Amino acid sequence: MMIAVLMSKLFSGMTLTMHKFSFAQCAVLQPHLTKLMMSNEWFLNGNPVDEPPDGAVGFIYRITRLDTGRQYLGKKLLQFRRTKQVKGVKKKMMVESDWKTYYGSNQTLKEEVAAIGADKFRREIIKFCF
Repeated sequence: MMIAVLMSKLFSGMTLTMHKFSFAQCAVLQPHLTKLMMSNEWFLNGNPVDEPPDGAVGFIYRITRLDTGRQYLGKKLLQFRRTKQVKGVKKKMMVESDWKTYYGSNQTLKEEVAAIGADKFRREIIKFCF
């Protein structure tokens, strides 16, 4: 992602150019730029997804390695049933899955994410399942 795009996300409605910033201003902006560059959220139709729509049980996704274009397709459930013992009685509870930090079950993909960094991948939700 280019710096100009990052800057426009930070300061929407303002026209900024990098050469007009002093060193002190760049130091102030650095944490914000790093957060935007390192965040690797899920996207649906180009928009970030923070929470799934009501009633969704899972989704179909694509993870793309940006430098090679290699893609991984998969499916992920948003919740799963967990058995928990409360006061000697076993109860089944629904628990949110790790979908926000999930990078697939493929071992090679997980090793690549660990080796080169999550920011080198794009995670897209193709379709939510209801």
